[in-house]
Amino acid sequence: MTNEAHMNDSYTLTDLPEDYQARLPRLNKKDVRIRSIHDWWDGPLQGIAVYDEKPCWYERRYEDDNPRQQSDGEGRTWDEWYAEYILVELTPEQHQEQIYREKLFREKVGTHFDCDEAGNRLGGNTMPKENWHEFYDVIIQRGTPDLSQNTVIGWFDWLRTNDEE
Repeated sequence: MTNEAHMNDSYTLTDLPEDYQARLPRLNKKDVRIRSIHDWWDGPLQGIAVYDEKPCWYERRYEDDNPRQQSDGEGRTWDEWYAEYILVELTPEQHQEQIYREKLFREKVGTHFDCDEAGNRLGGNTMPKENWHEFYDVIIQRGTPDLSQNTVIGWFDWLRTNDEE
């Protein structure tokens, strides 16, 4: 079966193959608007994005641990990290749940994971640590949303720089 034939296949998070890059459409990062970051480890791990005017969940699947140092030839240098993300459809109910969680996070923990339209962190404020449990207690009680049967739309790569940290 050719790669083009695979592009008609449909996968969920449960049955996503290891070679998803060959089986799913590669999306242009410019068409994926990162709205929020829900988890962070040396860059965004997951959160809410908008693609084709629809809310989606994104999740990092691969990151190159070795940054590439770049230079503009005029003395300015920076590091770049390559990462791959999958994009997953959300139902309206799942999207509403994520909006609720984002709102509660902003109120109880902070706005430091809010993003601009390009997906860059805006900085924001962090609330007093003694109040964080008011978010985490609720989230633990509500449990982790099950996205295992949601359709994976495609994947995109993101070349992040240390300016985006």
